[in-house]
Amino acid sequence: MANKKVLAVFGSTGHQVRLSFTNLAFHLLRLLKGGAVISHFLGLDSSPYRVRALTRNPSSNAARKLADSGVEVVRADLDDLESLTNALKDAHAVFLVTDFFSCIDAGAQREMAQAKRALKVLSESTSLEHLLHSSLPGVRRVSKGKYNAVIHFDGKAEVVDWLRDTHAELWGKTTILWVGTYMQIWEQFKDVFAPKKTITEDGEEVWKQRMVFYPESKLPLVDVRDVGKVVQAILTSGGEYKGGKTVSLVAPNAVSMKDQLDIWGAQVGKQTVFEHISEEESLQSIESLGFPEFLTKALWEVGLAYRDCEGKLLHQEGVVQASEVSPEDL
Repeated sequence: MANKKVLAVFGSTGHQVRLSFTNLAFHLLRLLKGGAVISHFLGLDSSPYRVRALTRNPSSNAARKLADSGVEVVRADLDDLESLTNALKDAHAVFLVTDFFSCIDAGAQREMAQAKRALKVLSESTSLEHLLHSSLPGVRRVSKGKYNAVIHFDGKAEVVDWLRDTHAELWGKTTILWVGTYMQIWEQFKDVFAPKKTITEDGEEVWKQRMVFYPESKLPLVDVRDVGKVVQAILTSGGEYKGGKTVSLVAPNAVSMKDQLDIWGAQVGKQTVFEHISEEESLQSIESLGFPEFLTKALWEVGLAYRDCEGKLLHQEGVVQASEVSPEDL
């Protein structure tokens, strides 16, 4: 183990964060990606890396479980420059992910500052060989200004532009990773995305999904467990995806919204109905959750952008699809 290179992973102890706005307690499963990377590397029979789990709270139950399994657990607070410097010391590879929903503000300024703080430390590292920076495409850019409120996407994209323009050496060691919507989203956000049980006038049980997407709309999805597989493939590619190349992780075969629901219904033996709702009704539904206005608009517009920019957000020109990087796994 002592001779192995260090893979430092942010978001390693993903846990639930409760956001309470007015009458709502909304649960978010935070930073699943970092946890998926660690789980994958711990499950390998042989790896050139030993994992260093970075967490804001090393005394949490999740962090202690990692430590008990033999993982090095180190405190890393994205708001604390000194902790980042210590945590990233001697790291050869780094998986960096930031979480807008743990530090929400109207312009995503705090998340952007956190990312830039970590990137500054990495730009001064003498040991770093490869940075995998989990980001997202800019919705404002792809939609040509039609949707400009999706700050949790646009903020991440702005940080990538900043990295490219200000830190050429670090950019040369960097791979940008876009991760699509998790297939586990129905479990994460049951009140928002999962089908709801209804009873017809005839007394039949029907599970209905009402969304702003059209029945034929295809949402780019990914199993969160595949994140670790793709990270491993990128790290063992001999540097093929360095130099600021973007890898997009989505399932290679997209399935329509209606087909997703039908497949689920067939698996669990339930009758299902997909119902397209208007943009106005969609907005009203999100408003009823009690979020601040800027967040309501961001969540509303991201759905519209995925619907209207189908095939453009995560499949842009020059972007490498993860199925090309790790075809045997995806």
